[in-house]
Amino acid sequence: MANTYPILTSNALSALLAAIKQDGVNISPQDSEAANVLGAVDRQTRWFMYSFLSQCFDDNGILKPGTVNGQGETFNQQISGSSSNAITGTNGGAIIQGTVSTPDIRSQAVGSAQIANGAVGPAQLQAGLLAGFVSLTLTNWITATMLTAQSVGTTAIVDAAITAQKIALGAISAAQVAAGSLTYDRLANALGSGYLLISGLTPFTFAAQPMTGDATIDNTGKLTITKTLTQPFVILEEQTAFGVNAGNSINTGTVTRGAVANGNGVWTTMSDINSLMVATPTNDGKIKVAAGTYLCEGRVPGYQCGIHKAFITSFTSLNVSVAALYGTGMISNSGADASVNASEFRNTLVIPSGGYFSITQYTQSAFTGGMGLAISLSGQAEIYSTLKLTKIA
Repeated sequence: MANTYPILTSNALSALLAAIKQDGVNISPQDSEAANVLGAVDRQTRWFMYSFLSQCFDDNGILKPGTVNGQGETFNQQISGSSSNAITGTNGGAIIQGTVSTPDIRSQAVGSAQIANGAVGPAQLQAGLLAGFVSLTLTNWITATMLTAQSVGTTAIVDAAITAQKIALGAISAAQVAAGSLTYDRLANALGSGYLLISGLTPFTFAAQPMTGDATIDNTGKLTITKTLTQPFVILEEQTAFGVNAGNSINTGTVTRGAVANGNGVWTTMSDINSLMVATPTNDGKIKVAAGTYLCEGRVPGYQCGIHKAFITSFTSLNVSVAALYGTGMISNSGADASVNASEFRNTLVIPSGGYFSITQYTQSAFTGGMGLAISLSGQAEIYSTLKLTKIA
């Protein structure tokens, strides 16, 4: 009776291993039907191979689902990154974003040849990802050669991102500013209105400065002068009481005006702008004002005194005369055609520091009231000589 070799009931690899005899065991047929035995063994082997392979591949030679781990998934669905986030069947067989990290990709493994032209755009660069990459590892990695002309539009530039540290000193020159492009409305002043752009010292940069001193300017360009542009001056009058003459003239001599001893009136300050008077005029006719150069304007009257002429002399604190100016020469007639006229002056005079000045008058003839005749009108004070001093230096 010939030996039989049934088909292996298990299609596992272990069944094939059991059917294969070890060296020295049944190395030759045991009966006369050797050919049949060899055919059965061959059939058994082929059947096993068919059964094993048919459960892994379909008729087209494609690996069947469940072949890898028996969970009904394809081979490529078992691929995942180092984050252990395995791929599920719902993503179309692609690797889940975030599962492939730095350890999964060799350094410089992804080069320009692996990235299609235009494949990486703004949508592929998440906000913060590129910024963190640049700040941590590749500062200044974007160079001019990487940016095409006008590749960075105005919408991509945040105003607050452009600070003084981003613009090199002297980087913006005439070549960077088109003619007429920088107009006055592009210049803003954070200090407020009423400021002027003033150039300073080298390198002559502009700075916003307020209007100072005695003037202000508003945002409409209106200039306001806050101080009266009047030079300081003082006005003095030689006065006596109502009905009192100024004093008597003398023969061919001089009399100091405002000196009580000569019967004249006293100097009275009528106006004093900027406090030029150092002291109240004294009874001896001395007038003390602040040191400086003055324009002196005035008149000194004479009545029936013949030829008369006024002059002003300035003195030092030691009573030394230093300068003098003279008034006009006049003639005051006597008799039926007698009248009052005045010697007038208008010239500059220097008053030294601590000094003073006085006004004297030369007369030709002696006459009662010859220095000025009272008119006795309405109880008013009598006014004779007048003086205005304007400080010009």
